[in-house]
Amino acid sequence: MVPAHEARVRHAEGRRGHGGGRRAPRGRRELGQLESAAPALRPAGLELEHVRSLSGACNGLVGGSRWADQRGYFDPAINAVRTHSAPPEFPPCPQQEIPHFQDRFDRGDTVHFGIYHRDLLFGQDVDYSVRRPDGSTALAGTYSSLVPHYAAAYALPSYELPARATVGVWRIVVDYDGRRYERPFEVHSRPRSRRVSGPPR
Repeated sequence: MVPAHEARVRHAEGRRGHGGGRRAPRGRRELGQLESAAPALRPAGLELEHVRSLSGACNGLVGGSRWADQRGYFDPAINAVRTHSAPPEFPPCPQQEIPHFQDRFDRGDTVHFGIYHRDLLFGQDVDYSVRRPDGSTALAGTYSSLVPHYAAAYALPSYELPARATVGVWRIVVDYDGRRYERPFEVHSRPRSRRVSGPPR
């Protein structure tokens, strides 16, 4: 078992906080020193008196932030692009999710593409395409959110591989918020052997 660590925070105005996690930030930070990025801390009963102070009476900084490079309140991005053999299953807690991850398919299989977002905002177009090994497009589409903000969301387009689909490495390509995300997957000509090893018959 990995021992838990503790991170202690002293704010510039003198208030204190602490938190526990499996990884704590390394090295001492001087009072008033700006952080370049958030510490890698996985909360385990995290308790902080003050989580965010970008503006208002409690923040006396001219720039409004204690981070050297403050990200916006919303930080739209795609956390992952995955291929699935079936739609992922998300049962109620505490049951385990069943993602059905798979990156090898046969001709005639249906490939489900999971596009997993954070901070998906209203009106942002998401363009995706499925590319054959030669770079040509087998499928293309666009979607966007109809609500102001999703903290986390996913889309699940699918594609049935033709009976004579080109064998090789295919890709799902996603363009979102000025960035491109890709995920390769393999297409084979015949099903994988399902024989169980044993004595010859």
